[in-house]
Amino acid sequence: MGNRAVIAMSTKPFNEYGPLGSDRLIKDALPAIYLHWHGDKPHVDAFLKAAKQLGVREDDAIYGMGRLTQIIGNYIGGSLSLGVGTVGTLDIDNNDNGLFWIDPNFNIAGREHNNRPDLQLSDEKQLELLHKVIEANPQFFTV
Repeated sequence: MGNRAVIAMSTKPFNEYGPLGSDRLIKDALPAIYLHWHGDKPHVDAFLKAAKQLGVREDDAIYGMGRLTQIIGNYIGGSLSLGVGTVGTLDIDNNDNGLFWIDPNFNIAGREHNNRPDLQLSDEKQLELLHKVIEANPQFFTV
């Protein structure tokens, strides 16, 4: 049980199934973040917006994924529920929230394996969630 998701970044153009022109072997080798909890779309949206607001370098997949992982870890805390691996080694067909493909500008560019309806939050609750994510991170980022 969980609220699982995988977040992966690619610099290639996307369709709804991930990077175009990438065979499964290439896609499976891309770095990815695993969330056991906090994997619903509102949390993923908040993590991505926080990365933008906290000034994480866009258009740089290496630093972007590293700092996005840091933002999520600072928010979650503890020593569980967050992992790093490759798309091919993580639980992407998890019957929860699936695989979020993001672009280097921290936008959701595609989804795979999302087997449940997305959680819907009011604009006010979504903004509150974003503020909580940002509040967990300012000591680590220059805003």
